[in-house]
Amino acid sequence: MGIIGKSDGVKIIFKLDKEAGAQIIKWTLDRVQEPIHWHPTLELCYCLSGRGTFTCMEKQYRVGPGDIILVNNTERHTSQSDPGDACVCLVVCLDVRTIQEFNPDLLLPFIYDPHTFEHRIPAESATAQQVGRMLTEMKTELEACRSAYQSIVKSLLFHICALLLRHYENENTSRRRKRFSAKFMLLQPALAYIQDHFHEPVQLADIARVLSLSPSRTRHLFLEIVGERFKSYLLQIRVQEAKKLLSGTNMPITDIYLSCGFQSSSSFYREFKKLVSVSPQEYRGQAPHIE
Repeated sequence: MGIIGKSDGVKIIFKLDKEAGAQIIKWTLDRVQEPIHWHPTLELCYCLSGRGTFTCMEKQYRVGPGDIILVNNTERHTSQSDPGDACVCLVVCLDVRTIQEFNPDLLLPFIYDPHTFEHRIPAESATAQQVGRMLTEMKTELEACRSAYQSIVKSLLFHICALLLRHYENENTSRRRKRFSAKFMLLQPALAYIQDHFHEPVQLADIARVLSLSPSRTRHLFLEIVGERFKSYLLQIRVQEAKKLLSGTNMPITDIYLSCGFQSSSSFYREFKKLVSVSPQEYRGQAPHIE
């Protein structure tokens, strides 16, 4: 699983360490606002220096050193450094399935109604300070790759989620949140199925079978929790994978679009440019490949 971002004109590939259940990278937010996007993983952004703005749905958060932003795997968001004060963050991607298999309750901090949720954990809070130290330790472990590092990273991951659970425990008890949480968890097998099968001709009926729901109910559940229709979500997964392959490999573009589930070059070029604003060739040529 890979997530591609762009920082100061350089493409960066996030390669999730599936054994550790996480990946982390030092990231400087762009000076111009990034395109609105989302990731198939959970995300924490820990500000190290500088200042910037994170936008989650219609809500904006000012961030500075020590602040943490939390975003789940369905919410669209974007970010931007302040002019003349580059915002440097540790961006952490967390695997949903790793957490769910250990203890589903640890996912609760990431299951929220985006209209009412407070995504920012301020630097002065004990939670931000504890989590910040653990994220720094996690980065050290992932970079050094010493013996048993994946076990240490996974332990840190679960500890961080437990601290976040305590931080948001008042929100976790509301009836509205519990109803939303139930629907969010109901949809997770569908999101996992799409992530594993996006290169195939996946249809809404396939997702309905995975969820044991009618196609109509599946369609409405997708729209309610993800905020967009199934076909749009699937398309973005495919384009995201194409971006990863364009940036991180020398595969011919024909092989790329076929491996990502597109049936023709015309549909691939049209949808890619609609979402990324440049052609696949232009995207590949924007920066050197980073392995």
